[in-house]
Amino acid sequence: MKLWKYSMILVSLSMLILSSGVVSAEIIDDGQNDVLKANADGTYVRGQTMNVIDVDKITCTISGDTLTLEYKIVGPFQQTGDYMYYALVKTADYNYIVSMNDYGEGDALVTGNAAHDYNFDDPECIVGDNTLTAVFQTQGDTTIVEVFGWATFINTPVYTDWTPDSRGPEGSFDTGGDDTGGDDTGADDDDNGGNITKPKTPGFEAIAVIAAVGIALILLKRRK
Repeated sequence: MKLWKYSMILVSLSMLILSSGVVSAEIIDDGQNDVLKANADGTYVRGQTMNVIDVDKITCTISGDTLTLEYKIVGPFQQTGDYMYYALVKTADYNYIVSMNDYGEGDALVTGNAAHDYNFDDPECIVGDNTLTAVFQTQGDTTIVEVFGWATFINTPVYTDWTPDSRGPEGSFDTGGDDTGGDDTGADDDDNGGNITKPKTPGFEAIAVIAAVGIALILLKRRK
């Protein structure tokens, strides 16, 4: 009887650990050398190489009551007014944003999709050589609806890298290189354009719960 009670306590503690762990994580890996050149006549040239605006990866991790957003380019960042960098995580209630323009000043802010205000101060945006990172306090429904971003060189011509590629003016396209081939995942608006979007997954703490349940079942059999 005591062993059975101990096993139930172990399962309960493991579930508590799991509930406080990673709720979801979403990563968009973008292919390199996929910058889009916009000509003055309205046409586009694909597959341009421009590392200073080539988005490498956008990572969003929600753990407990915090959301960490990291935006990474091949880099390095160009800290002048001609370059702009931007990433957004849209949840059911709020948009969590990091950006950089105006001569290298990073910014992090939250805008509402719901009819109420965000109750926390906007966090600091930490600017690295090729990364923007911010840790937000979450509020409301944190179900991730969409993650996307872009980087652009605003001049003549204009160069832009969209992540995922389907966010760009030409929609999905395969640029080769590190892309996965532009397989369509559903409707046109949902096409990831050759980017790899990893689904929301629980943290590795789930292994502990599975092990605890297994132990409990073994002890139950022995008790019988």
